[in-house]
Amino acid sequence: MKRYFTLFNLIICLFTITACVDDGLRKAPYTADEMETYLEEKYEKDFVVLSRTEHYDSYFETLQMVEYEIQCKQDVEDTFTAIDRHDGGTAGWNVTDKYRSE
Repeated sequence: MKRYFTLFNLIICLFTITACVDDGLRKAPYTADEMETYLEEKYEKDFVVLSRTEHYDSYFETLQMVEYEIQCKQDVEDTFTAIDRHDGGTAGWNVTDKYRSE
């Protein structure tokens, strides 16, 4: 019985330590300003978010992805989409964009 409690306490400690460690993953989608900053750092150009649309899971009603319509300030004809998606589980939020860098 003593082994059982020792093993149980060890498992509880491991779960507690694992839950408290910062894994470096984003836990929330970008705001419009954060998306502009992310793209400006990635492409070294100025961008503006024209629209931000949140998409929810119909069954669980949880936020699954955010779709942005983006415009390059240097070329106002150049608009594209960027998607900030939650990859599920412990994967965090990741951005994919359709900007054609020159």
